[in-house]
Amino acid sequence: MAAAPDWVREDAVPAAGVGSGGLRYELVSDQLDLTGAQPRWYRRVSYTVQRDSALADAGQIGIGYQPDYQRMALNHLDVWRDGRRLDLGQRAHYARLRRESDLESGLLDGSLTVNISLPDLRVGDRIDYGFTITGDNPVFGRGYYDSYAARYDVPLSARRLRVRYPDGLPLRWKVSAADFRQAQTHRDGIAELLLEADAVPAVSTEKDTPEGFDEHGRIELSTAADWRAVSEWAVGLYPHGFGDPAVARAIGAQLRLDPADPQAAMQRAIAFVQGDIRYLGLEMGANSHAPHTPEETLRLRYGDCKDKATLLVALLALAGIEAEPVLVNSAPGADLSARLASPLAFDHVVVRARPKGGAAVWIDATRDRELGALEARAPLPFGLGLPVRAGQSQLVALPYPRAKTPEVAVSEEVVLAVRPQRRHALFRVSTEYRNGMGDNARNLFEREGAEAVGQRYLDYMRGFYTALQQVAPPTLQDADPARLRIHEQYRLEWPAKEGDLVGFPLFQLQDWMKELPRTERRAPLALAGPRLATHTVRVRSDGRLSVRGQSDEVANPWFRFSRRIEMSGGDVVITGRWERLALQIPPRGLRRAAQDMARARELLYFEHDFKADPWSQIGGRAWLFAWAGLAATAVLLLAAAWSWRSGGIGGMLYTPQATGARLMQSRSLRAQAWLVLAIAGVAAALMYGPPTSASAALAFASSLALLLACLLVFVLAMWGLLRASGLPIGVRPLGQAMVAAQAAPMPFLVGMALALSGSAAWAASAGALQPQDVPALLVVMLLLPFAVGWTWISVWLGVAGAAAASRRRIGVATMVLAALAAVLVFAAAVAVYLLRRGGN
Repeated sequence: MAAAPDWVREDAVPAAGVGSGGLRYELVSDQLDLTGAQPRWYRRVSYTVQRDSALADAGQIGIGYQPDYQRMALNHLDVWRDGRRLDLGQRAHYARLRRESDLESGLLDGSLTVNISLPDLRVGDRIDYGFTITGDNPVFGRGYYDSYAARYDVPLSARRLRVRYPDGLPLRWKVSAADFRQAQTHRDGIAELLLEADAVPAVSTEKDTPEGFDEHGRIELSTAADWRAVSEWAVGLYPHGFGDPAVARAIGAQLRLDPADPQAAMQRAIAFVQGDIRYLGLEMGANSHAPHTPEETLRLRYGDCKDKATLLVALLALAGIEAEPVLVNSAPGADLSARLASPLAFDHVVVRARPKGGAAVWIDATRDRELGALEARAPLPFGLGLPVRAGQSQLVALPYPRAKTPEVAVSEEVVLAVRPQRRHALFRVSTEYRNGMGDNARNLFEREGAEAVGQRYLDYMRGFYTALQQVAPPTLQDADPARLRIHEQYRLEWPAKEGDLVGFPLFQLQDWMKELPRTERRAPLALAGPRLATHTVRVRSDGRLSVRGQSDEVANPWFRFSRRIEMSGGDVVITGRWERLALQIPPRGLRRAAQDMARARELLYFEHDFKADPWSQIGGRAWLFAWAGLAATAVLLLAAAWSWRSGGIGGMLYTPQATGARLMQSRSLRAQAWLVLAIAGVAAALMYGPPTSASAALAFASSLALLLACLLVFVLAMWGLLRASGLPIGVRPLGQAMVAAQAAPMPFLVGMALALSGSAAWAASAGALQPQDVPALLVVMLLLPFAVGWTWISVWLGVAGAAAASRRRIGVATMVLAALAAVLVFAAAVAVYLLRRGGN
């Protein structure tokens, strides 16, 4: 304990302010003196307890420092109660603790924390304390670098920073927070800088803000003129290779670092440093920024980022490959271009190797051992860096190219079975990870086992299919070190009454394609996940599948999503492709990105109704026979016209009365009439399908006999009607005329029979009409009226010609006969249907 240094200026404490969480912070004041042999930093904090729930936090104070090169003195520890100051300096409890905040990350820096527990604290008390820390890290030499938070997570009545420094010290500063007042004075060779702000609001960190984005604002101090000065400072810390030739020869021989094969040598060197040198950082004193020698790291077989980078650079030099360390900031979203030039802008070190005649290779030596081709490995997501090499004056951009191959690829196969009462689907899901994207999954399998992981996966999948069941636990395949594959199997069943609409989500891509906020933001929005991922769903079914091919794409500067739906080998194939083109979305682009993401998310889900689509199930065969039937009818009508012109039986279609009059005088016409009757009879019988078995052949013959019997009945009925009306006509000429009249329906019967050969399920079974029967039925509906009407006209006029009788009297008789014929035809059709059904 000691009194405050005489150069410290007493700050006025604001009388009022806004509280948060039961505490009201009135003052955070930092004062820095750079005029002595060592830097001295004084801090004063004042806050008031407003609620009893905050007593626990208010009563604990922690002050950290580095004992290797710093001394800490407590200047005052007071509580103000009812306008009186209570000195708690001698009454408080003190504990000096070794708290390594980064121990779990493998970093030890040797810092200590003085923990102070305040006694007898009450609501309404104002705690006011001040301390001084003397000393600075010797690694910075004659330079000075520091950084202070400008704002905090709680509101603050006053924030101040005062700096005293010699006029000749090239001190630079930068404040990245708004509303700070700046003042500078010079007196007796000493410059004084004052930065202050009042009523500083609390900082509320927005969701999904990149870790490196500075929402609190930063007050930076630096004596470096530019980045060249920082690089030159770092060059003095880093060894330029092995200092011991014997060690270099031994490790070079062990790793076969042959300059004649630099590519292979580089891969072996990287694999050795990443895999054989474990990560551990002892960052005490100067080693916070200065690496150990390559020999020391080899001997210990451990090191932090700068140790491993230095060792890798030295190994690459043995293979004739030029390389250097590069200082970077590992926090996603960190913007080095907005920082003041200072070593404190960096917290990580990587390596840039430049093989002769090849492109630069960027390596993070602290990664787990990477395998596969160098160009196929995941890029370093650090944005900008400062190479540690003589003459380096600018930050350089680390390349972040688009991925050429997917880092995560899901292949999903769905096999659907559409049964009359129940439906079921089998899902086979295979996921392949590259570039370390599957490390978490591998660790999960090792830690929990396949059964427990399978339950996790099943719970996840049931978010899409509620009744899903797991066929077997997932399996992990990692025989190829560069790839990791996981295989899953599921089964889904549902009753037919629930319908056949099935959805196919691209669930893996949905994990990274989160809904984006549409509200205004101050901070960028972080984008996570792989640079490139694909999800392909192949759906096959025992029913016929048909979808219209389509392609959709949503793209902007930050991400791209595309989906393609197509038919392939009778299967429906849905392919989704997600590309992350940036690490974050700036606030000004968020509205557009949110709109694009909403559109893309709608494409993640594809639904298909697997209920039979009649038109899609008809098939080409049925249409082919339908068109063939129409074509045959047209050809036969043309043939009949040619026959009519030649005086043949075709005249029964076009001039039936005249042809009927010539019928009894022409043996040729009578022979043609019987031939036409045979063709028409066979065509009529074939309308129920060809005889494909012995029983079907018997039914076919029965159909012909029944048709001849019907014709005989019609002749006798017509003869009776005409005789009853007083028109004498013989049975023979009447029968010949009726037989010849069958030339009229014959082209239509042949066309209908041919069309029905494509599908006769409607006539050959008692089942419902099938989609493939539609083309044939359309042909029948088109041709049948022509067949019936043309037959009636041919019979009417043909008989009138054969009997040399009045067309009116014959017309009345044929109309009565037509009514009777309709009944008989219906009865005959039913009989033939029953016969053919029994035959099949």
